[in-house]
Amino acid sequence: MRSDGAWSPTSQTTSRRRGSDQRKDDNVAKSGMFKDAFAQRRCLVPAPADYEWRNDPDGKTPFAVSRVDGEPVAFGGVWERWRSPEGEELQTFATITTEANRHLAEIQDRMPVIIERADWPLWFGETEGDPISLLRSARENVLRFWPVGKAVGNVPSYSSQSRRRGRRWCSFLYELDTAPLARDLCTIACR
Repeated sequence: MRSDGAWSPTSQTTSRRRGSDQRKDDNVAKSGMFKDAFAQRRCLVPAPADYEWRNDPDGKTPFAVSRVDGEPVAFGGVWERWRSPEGEELQTFATITTEANRHLAEIQDRMPVIIERADWPLWFGETEGDPISLLRSARENVLRFWPVGKAVGNVPSYSSQSRRRGRRWCSFLYELDTAPLARDLCTIACR
């Protein structure tokens, strides 16, 4: 499980980078920390790609992972609004991970849960069904991956370029207007 930000009101400080966290699918619906968010505050985390790192004998190798069809990836997530010990109101989110499919297992043993467009109404509670059923690996033919330069791990040199791409995908989700949570999430994800 990777973590790059404060998630919850139980955090003692906001000195860590804010933003997102990743949670395992088998814990998110049952965990005391995530149970309410999964029941009431599910979101989509839009991205043009994801980056995964493979442990190789001579160090870590980064790979970009994107959809084969060129559409943005919509990761399943949960979000929370809370007040920090310093009094600042924060919005944070966590993407949900699951076991990697066979294709991605060449890089990592886990992958983000990808919510397909047809499943968005179920994910947002707009249709009948159990959203837990969507916490699964992506089908084998949905994603592609390729090696990328290690600069993706250098946040200062890479982050402004990533934010510009992220805003483009957030605009895509705004246009869909499928749920207010998607709009709230884009505000969080694209700061």
